[in-house]
Amino acid sequence: MTSFLGWIYILVRAPYRVGDRIKIGDATGDVLMLVSRHDAVGFGGDFLSTDHPSGRVIKFPNSKVLSSTVYNYTWPLFPYVWNEVKSALPIKATWVSLRKQWSALRLRKSVST
Repeated sequence: MTSFLGWIYILVRAPYRVGDRIKIGDATGDVLMLVSRHDAVGFGGDFLSTDHPSGRVIKFPNSKVLSSTVYNYTWPLFPYVWNEVKSALPIKATWVSLRKQWSALRLRKSVST
């Protein structure tokens, strides 16, 4: 019964859709399908250092939506997730030296990706 109520909640409120990147409970991944009894998420989780799917699929009952917090990382107007880049800046740094450091970091990141 609670799974059916969860399904109605998903249909009416649409906390996530197929293709959205979500976190519910300990599971993080992309929503693969929505079914009346359970939903399936392609797990990206803790096994990979990137956000790519690991090939595992997690099915959870729709009632989980009623009892857990759902984090939806997908927004149609801005479909990106921000990552922080931590950097220590010297006190006496000039804008020219900072620009060179950031350009080198950016080039190194784009080559490694």
